[in-house]
Amino acid sequence: MSEIGSDFSSHNMTSRQISLDSLVLDLDDETQHNDSFVTELTAYHLMGRYQKQSVLNILYEMEMTDSISQLEELKIKMGEYLRQLQNELIEKRGLFFVIKNEGCVDVHGELASDINTQHRDLYIKELVSYYEVIKDLKEVSEALNSNSNTFDNSGVSTFNDIQDAAVNFLGDSFPVDVVRIPHSSSLYGDLSAVSLLMHNFSARVPDFIYNCGAIEVN
Repeated sequence: MSEIGSDFSSHNMTSRQISLDSLVLDLDDETQHNDSFVTELTAYHLMGRYQKQSVLNILYEMEMTDSISQLEELKIKMGEYLRQLQNELIEKRGLFFVIKNEGCVDVHGELASDINTQHRDLYIKELVSYYEVIKDLKEVSEALNSNSNTFDNSGVSTFNDIQDAAVNFLGDSFPVDVVRIPHSSSLYGDLSAVSLLMHNFSARVPDFIYNCGAIEVN
């Protein structure tokens, strides 16, 4: 009887040790990949707002012009810029990060070979730049539509809200489908995460889980 109890106890200890070892490995794996994302934006990331002075000039001219034809020309310039920046962001994301276990519940991202946190932060800074331009474009649209230079920034808008308003403002001047980032895109997920952090909500940027796990958005 005591031998059976001893064997049972030994078996339990072995099983528990295996379980604890697995937990330690999981925690080590999580820690290892923490450098592939951030959970808060730094001053460096926020510098992205000011890296394209020419775009800020376009936004200012949009708001101040009384010429319909000039406004249409400025909208075309803005649409071309947005598309260019999208392509640059998509390229950087593909070069800087690798998605592991895509389509599984334990999907995660890692820094690609020869890529470090400086590359990651550059990508995030340019995400912030894109987000800020879209947000400013939305505010210019609201100002022109209301013939007012004051904005109501009291509410919290999602990236989807901001993008819809900005893209619709471009109207017929630039193909909407060219500049509207699809909901299924990883870039859309990253910008949505940026929007959350900007409003003091929890998020990870880049968001490697968005549309890469067991449940995906169409």
